[in-house]
Amino acid sequence: MIINVLYLIYNEKIKNMNLSKGRNKGKFSERILSSTSALIKEKTRNLENLEYFIKGECKLSSSLNNPIFTIILTISDGNTSYMSESIKSVLSQTYSNVEFIIVDHGTTGEAKNIINQTISLNPGITLIRVKENTLDFSFKDIAAPVIKLWDAGLFISKGDYIYCLSYDDKISNNYVQKMVSLFNEDSRCVTASPRVISINENSKINELMTKSLDRKNRRLKFTNGVKIVDSFTNNGDLVCAPGGILAIKSSLVIESGGFDSMNDITQYIRFAVNGISGHDPSASLFWRHHSEQTNKLTRIYGVLSYHAAISKIETYKIYDLYYKIGGKSYAENIINYVKKEAERQLYNDIKACTKYSISSGLKALVRAKRECPKNLFIKSIAIFLGCLFKKPFSKIFQLLILIAGRKTRIRFRNHMTKIMKKYK
Repeated sequence: MIINVLYLIYNEKIKNMNLSKGRNKGKFSERILSSTSALIKEKTRNLENLEYFIKGECKLSSSLNNPIFTIILTISDGNTSYMSESIKSVLSQTYSNVEFIIVDHGTTGEAKNIINQTISLNPGITLIRVKENTLDFSFKDIAAPVIKLWDAGLFISKGDYIYCLSYDDKISNNYVQKMVSLFNEDSRCVTASPRVISINENSKINELMTKSLDRKNRRLKFTNGVKIVDSFTNNGDLVCAPGGILAIKSSLVIESGGFDSMNDITQYIRFAVNGISGHDPSASLFWRHHSEQTNKLTRIYGVLSYHAAISKIETYKIYDLYYKIGGKSYAENIINYVKKEAERQLYNDIKACTKYSISSGLKALVRAKRECPKNLFIKSIAIFLGCLFKKPFSKIFQLLILIAGRKTRIRFRNHMTKIMKKYK
């Protein structure tokens, strides 16, 4: 009797597993479905709840000397000129074995037309289309919806190496060729990067910013990833970038649990540290500085990055990774760096939001109270007040009236109305 029951339970479990694989077959590659990573399994479950569809399929073949290089480009409504330049830069690559995945994050109007036209003219592109933009400024981790889409691209991809390109940036036409050459030249190479060139809204090079980036990116063709991390965490001159610059071995990203929202930091401390990092300045990533960037929009809503940074320590087992590499002391140093960097960024966020407007500064303080330890919240108040007293008195007066409450504001307004009538 017991054996029969166990047999039925086993059969039901196998049946459910097969049904799950059947449902996910269109969304996830075989390497994702067969992954034993608990994080990958959790992320696939989360993606099952996201409404999106996939059009097209990569039919490229990979070989030892001709690996597939995946580029994921996520596009939301925004400057369509930037989008066109970014798409064109990918389609103009001299390397032929490029898997191009466009993620349509709920675009409308001209942006959607550009994507549709690109897909119709280039049937080899894979399209992931989300019905609505999932960005929500009330989230603790504001970038989480975008990273979920990066993972959606990773999970359907076939590439041996992968890079996530921002819609407002672009790459030189030899970018993939040079990155693949680095990976092929040294089998220990798990990340690779080009030279970073700063450009403005009109695609003109920002000479001063680019020279500054060059001075902080003085690494050799191949550098041990541990040295990269040590330089990055100690403000050295081996690596510096305004965002994500590393192309990464796809299997490493999957084994490590996928992408995360602190990619500016974790591209080094989660990925580069696992092997050799290649660098070829003859290829370029053009990073665009402009007024529509998300990090500027977040100031309006008082968004903080503290919780997003701190949560990655436990989620991706950063301590365990560094304990294996260099022991207890080394692991503690890296964790302390992440915590101090999160704290430093918290105070910068408070300053930036308050400088934008008093209202934004107050929103940031509310978030700090909800998301941060008490001692950091108290210091955030001090920083807010410090920024406040640098503002014109009229702005401070407006804040005092706002704090006073609705009844006081009404009485004050009525009183001022009487005065104005008296002196008319």
